[in-house]
Amino acid sequence: MQADSPPCWIGFVAGVVAGGSGVIAGHAFDTLKVQAQSGQKFAPPSDGGRGLLAHARFLRSLYRGILPPLLSTGAVRSLYFGIFENVSAATSARREGSQTLGEIFTAGALTGGLVSPITSPFVVLKIRQQVEGGSMVDLIRRLGVNNLWRGLPVHFALETVGSGVYLTTYAAAKRAVTRSQLSGTEHVEFPALKILCGAVSGIMGWVSIYPLDVLRTRIMSGMTTDPPRGTSLVLAAFQECYKEGGLQAFLRGLGPTLLRAAPVAGVVLPVYDGMLTWLKSITAERR
Repeated sequence: MQADSPPCWIGFVAGVVAGGSGVIAGHAFDTLKVQAQSGQKFAPPSDGGRGLLAHARFLRSLYRGILPPLLSTGAVRSLYFGIFENVSAATSARREGSQTLGEIFTAGALTGGLVSPITSPFVVLKIRQQVEGGSMVDLIRRLGVNNLWRGLPVHFALETVGSGVYLTTYAAAKRAVTRSQLSGTEHVEFPALKILCGAVSGIMGWVSIYPLDVLRTRIMSGMTTDPPRGTSLVLAAFQECYKEGGLQAFLRGLGPTLLRAAPVAGVVLPVYDGMLTWLKSITAERR
């Protein structure tokens, strides 16, 4: 490690803060997305004489399944950004200047693929809770440990492509804003512009992989059961989904997803940038 390298714990702390803020900002929209993908109807409460109590219960239902991602997000985000930073440094170590967008995409895709086996069980539990309710303990007991990695191939493909597009779009958006500011650096000065860059990256990341996400939800929620031997689970999910609504079925829930993607990425990426910059500055002052 070079003498001026920041401490290794900085990425972990920044990831915890950024990941937790993203989960809180977007989980309700994620629940609406999963319910739409699994065929459940969105049903906001009518007053029915119950008033605030009914609405409070409805809002609580939108945050079902938040515990698995909230518990996992800190560690996963720190690992995610840590791997990305290390891979990024390796791909650009032999050349001065900033990374190309192709290098950023490669680093992002590798990062998504590497963390996908870790995140898969938490996504399974989150989806099951959002669809069925129940506690994590009951779900694990009923599903069994092996089923916590159900749908891993689709999850791997989704995370690989989505992560590459997500991080590349953020970098490209920041560079475009920087050029418009004529600042001569890649540092975006105005928080509102960073939020906008993050929001655009979140939308593009989800648009690039949304049909895969529909298949992932069907497989992980148990809607698609194990097919006969010789038939792929992914192919079975594709065929079932297509029979239900044609190509349009692969876009069900896209609205809530994009409503969630913009604020979540608009929070996570700028918060991570800001925390990283702040932690580097205070640790540098103490050396």
